[in-house]
Amino acid sequence: MWEKPYRPDPVVYTHSKALIADALTTDFVVGDVRRPAEILADPVVRSMIDFDRPVGLLLFALLHHVDDGDDPERIMSEFRAAMPSGSYLAISSLRLPGPDLPELRAITIEGEKVHTGPFGRMRWREDEEIRGWFGDWELIPPGLVPLGDWRPPVTDKTPYPEIQHSFSGGVARKR
Repeated sequence: MWEKPYRPDPVVYTHSKALIADALTTDFVVGDVRRPAEILADPVVRSMIDFDRPVGLLLFALLHHVDDGDDPERIMSEFRAAMPSGSYLAISSLRLPGPDLPELRAITIEGEKVHTGPFGRMRWREDEEIRGWFGDWELIPPGLVPLGDWRPPVTDKTPYPEIQHSFSGGVARKR
C-alpha cells in the first residue's frame, strides 16, 4: 500500500483550471481514486453529474498505478455501485501478455520491476484481473482486448507488437 497522501501537481491543477475557465459544463475535481466515496460525494461532482441518469466513467491508464494493497477491486466496486443502469465504464490498463507469448511476457515482468520505484508505481495485470474490474457489466464487442484491436490498423503489420500486447482496454454497460 502506498502511504504517501495524494497531492495534486500544482502546475497541472492551475493549467487545468485555466483551460476550463470559460466552460459551463466542465470542472476539475482533486481526488484520490483510492477513495471513491470522497470523489463521489464531492460537491462539484454532485452538482454536475445526475446519478439518476446513465453516466460514463473513463479510467484510462490509471488503474495500473493502483497497488494491489489499495484493492482495485473494491475501488471499482464502489464506482460501479454509484452508477445507474444504462451507464458505461471504459478502462485501459497495462496487461501481462498471455502465456502464448513467453518471451514478451518475461520482458514485461522485468519491465514492471524497472517502472516501479523511482518512476512511481506500475502494475501489469492478467486479463482476468482487468476484466474483473467491470464486474457483471456487459462487455461491448470486441470486449477486453489489446487497445489496437478497437481500431485495427488497415495493414496486417503492427508496428510495435510489444506495445500492442501490453495495453488492454474495454467498455462495458450496466444493465
